[in-house]
Amino acid sequence: MSGEPRDWRLKDWLRHFGKRQSALVNDLGWSKAKASETWHGVRSYRRAVVNEVADWLGVEPYELLMRPEDALALRRLRETAAAIVAESPATPFDHAPLRKSAPPRVKGPRNGTTG
Repeated sequence: MSGEPRDWRLKDWLRHFGKRQSALVNDLGWSKAKASETWHGVRSYRRAVVNEVADWLGVEPYELLMRPEDALALRRLRETAAAIVAESPATPFDHAPLRKSAPPRVKGPRNGTTG
């Protein structure tokens, strides 16, 4: 991952969904200049733009910062974990040993020693 720009993956996601730069103009109503500048990374991305594109594509805004295959793998991992939890009759840590607490401290006269 070193050497890769820390930027959103607009082109990757549009490619993933089979969309072209022109879809930004046609579907989102962007100007051709805004679509081109955003596509080529000339225009800085802003929260409103990321949210707009995420809503349009049906993905989470943070996923646009990841490669589609990484975001989809993370989704599958979450879904699998949720399915495992749903199938398990026991709650997590049911069989884990309880940690014994320290005995209560007896309060008495202080004699200058620790303990």
